[in-house]
Amino acid sequence: MNYLNIIFGILFLGLFGEQADAYVVSRGLNGSLVHWANGTHVQLNIKTTNSHNVSSSKIWNIVVAAADEWNSHSTVKIIPVLNSGSIISGVSNLYFSSGSSSVFSGMGTGVLGITQTLYDASGKILGGDIIINDSFTMEVDDATSNSYLGNIVTHEIGHLLGLSHTEVKNATMAYTALRGQTSIASDDEAGIYSLYPTGSKGTISGQVIGSENLIGVLGAHVQAVSRQTGKVKAGVYSDADGSFSITGLDLDESYYLYVSPASMLAQVPDYYSESKKNFCSSGAFYRGSFFESCRASDVGFPQEINLTSSHSSFNVGLVTIRCDLGTSQDYLSRKPFVVNDYLLFYQEGKSFSGFFTSAEIAQGATATVADVFQIDLRSHLVVGTEYLDLKTISQAFYSRLIFKIQVKVLDGSNTIYNFSPTLDSENNMNADYNIRIPLNLNQSSNIFEVTVTPVNPSFDFFNREQWNWGAGIYGLSELFPNYSVMNENLKFYLFMYGIAHQNGDGNFTLLSSTNEFISDNTTCPDGPRTYKIAATKDEDAFSAGRRSKKLDQATPIACGSTDSTGGNGKSGPFMLSLGIILTFILRLLLVLKRPWIMARPIS
Repeated sequence: MNYLNIIFGILFLGLFGEQADAYVVSRGLNGSLVHWANGTHVQLNIKTTNSHNVSSSKIWNIVVAAADEWNSHSTVKIIPVLNSGSIISGVSNLYFSSGSSSVFSGMGTGVLGITQTLYDASGKILGGDIIINDSFTMEVDDATSNSYLGNIVTHEIGHLLGLSHTEVKNATMAYTALRGQTSIASDDEAGIYSLYPTGSKGTISGQVIGSENLIGVLGAHVQAVSRQTGKVKAGVYSDADGSFSITGLDLDESYYLYVSPASMLAQVPDYYSESKKNFCSSGAFYRGSFFESCRASDVGFPQEINLTSSHSSFNVGLVTIRCDLGTSQDYLSRKPFVVNDYLLFYQEGKSFSGFFTSAEIAQGATATVADVFQIDLRSHLVVGTEYLDLKTISQAFYSRLIFKIQVKVLDGSNTIYNFSPTLDSENNMNADYNIRIPLNLNQSSNIFEVTVTPVNPSFDFFNREQWNWGAGIYGLSELFPNYSVMNENLKFYLFMYGIAHQNGDGNFTLLSSTNEFISDNTTCPDGPRTYKIAATKDEDAFSAGRRSKKLDQATPIACGSTDSTGGNGKSGPFMLSLGIILTFILRLLLVLKRPWIMARPIS
């Protein structure tokens, strides 16, 4: 046996009960992607011994369910193996250990668990361990609880597979623990597809730039918003030259791109740590904005990107950062809206960005602050069962805006539909809307008035916004996790409308795809103070001689998950936040004649 000095890079992921946005792949030496060899079967030895008398069968069932979540979307399979004995050398392990043990040394008192991954200089994962802090009591029966063990196990297996933290709200790989994270989200699926692709998926790529010199922007967060679902499908960070590629997107769908500065640089791989956002005049930050064309008539109207089986990959070209959101001049000229002064839409499918000022929101539900639109579909020939399809997104962009929607049918009947925020299946408050209003076979009846009215919040003891809804009061941390960091100053929303046809199987097909020509931003770059920034690569941490070694020079990384109580050791809701990167030198005992991890490709 030999001892080897290595660098032990610790990614401290503290769970904050709040969130962020985009699938992120872990980075190793020289920016290499950290991943298993495609097709690997990873044996995960499960040692269920714990100090809380939780039965072995309960822990086993939770781990198996978590592994199945990832296995159903990956060519690399996690194979749990129950073991009541000791930790096994030569395979990956999941086990419980006291918070006072050396494995948690230097990571603070609130750590629920960590994942340590060993990889070589090329980024190939050789093995890893998941260690759950046995000093905490976690929920093992109620899967809807924030403190459910399945949430953290599913998250940590994502790290074992090579994923880092994401800023996409409600994703399993978000560092915040919210209810339902035991089931992976579309962003998680896209992330694992980027490492271990299966089946036919689509890709949107391009380059984020700023200034008239078209300089690439490092660390811009690019999200693909599905027109079909009205949700963020996936997101990534741009590379040092501004290039990005969002893979794992469903085909036969259309998408909008939303570009914003990375908000949680301490929680993403060190590769992006030098990212900047002070690229606007006087050093102001560039802000979140949608990918629009350079035509003046298109300001405020995002471009729709269609992916199909025959056109599954789309490079949009140059995408500029922006120093303002971009809103339609027609929309701006009508604010505040007055009676019979509508923003009119005739096209069968359109999306635009709207907003409310803080002063408007403070006025509450008055006629002078509501946005009012008229959608005239009387020229559309209705075939079968069809609907006016309305979607709005604000909460997913961390825009601290809650509003109500009213739809009135202007056919003389004045039929009115009212919509308010709802609770999702996990009892999380959902302030984004997905609305369908039936169309009449009598075409002359299909004209609608849509009113969007902001809800004025109340304030808690600490002067933080809260919203009284139904039988409950919902605070910032529930609606807009990590609001102190992820705060979007402008209260804006994306409004989407079109026509949906109900198929015989009950599913819906959008008929209102615009099929527009995509035009990039070469002629209208913003961010006048953009300058070139290099990505952080771990060149200095390892000598060339050490990097040339294989297993002997593997590099461990670790993810830690912390308790929401702030580290006081009490049980309760926990939060998963990627904190700071601690780098220190450890000595690792390696058995040279027997690999620390055995990875078996599928034959």
